[in-house]
Amino acid sequence: MNKIVLYFQGILLVFLLGGCATVDLSFQLEKGKTYGLEQSVSQSVRQSGQLFQQSIIFNYDFFVQDVLPSGDMQLRQVLTRVRYEAIYPYGQTEKYDSQTDFAKAPPKVMGDVYVFILNQPFTLTLTPHGRVTAFNGLDSFLEEYFRRMPASQAMQANAIRQQYNNAGFKTTMDNIFHFLPEKPVSEGSSWKIEGKITPSPASTYETKYTLKNFPDQGNPILRVEAPINLEGVQGNILGVDGKMDMQGTKSGSMELDKISHWPVSSSITQTYDGYISNSVSHTAIWVQNVVEMKGRLPAP
Repeated sequence: MNKIVLYFQGILLVFLLGGCATVDLSFQLEKGKTYGLEQSVSQSVRQSGQLFQQSIIFNYDFFVQDVLPSGDMQLRQVLTRVRYEAIYPYGQTEKYDSQTDFAKAPPKVMGDVYVFILNQPFTLTLTPHGRVTAFNGLDSFLEEYFRRMPASQAMQANAIRQQYNNAGFKTTMDNIFHFLPEKPVSEGSSWKIEGKITPSPASTYETKYTLKNFPDQGNPILRVEAPINLEGVQGNILGVDGKMDMQGTKSGSMELDKISHWPVSSSITQTYDGYISNSVSHTAIWVQNVVEMKGRLPAP
């Protein structure tokens, strides 16, 4: 009888220890290798009964120049392609692809900067847990470009400086990569990450990530969820400036590579609605953003 009791106690002990197994979901990128990432943002906006749709797709290459003793990774980032498409309320369409339309000006809503920086190398420092601590090269590159601009376009140059700079791109890259936990986690564990939306609407948000499956079951899958609260945030949607009073939700999932934890794929939907108000209008707006990523791992 005692042997039977000890046997079941042993099974219980193994079960408990197995349930507490953890995994370190930190980036494990290999020096000298190139990792690819395609990020697409598809937006639908309904305002005054009219629907406007647009999407923009960025393709990046990240070459691992060095892995420091701290685990921080120094990456060379190159934007290799950008695509844009818009469908306006009355059926007009607008398309741009930097690979085939390089001879024509990009749509004004997309801006010229992404065309200027195509295939230009910039550097960033990425921590093992996905924080981008430095982004360099954009300011100096744009200043060299501005020096060749006529003096009459000085105001345009200042506007570009304010919107596109090392600090802004550092925030953009940090929002892309900052989803990993600071400590090892077990299956079913959750952690929260604070991100920043900039420049419009300028606000912070907190996203909850949950490890859905343990890596011995295949690639790690993360569940993503967050409330959206844009109350009192100053912003601009489709040319309407004002203070927002908008709420909604963010949800989706991410698949990570089992070894490097580089994003393999993700799809996250943000849906929110409410009002944007200024001194002359109080406009009802509904917004849905679908943000997707597709990763590319180095060739074996």
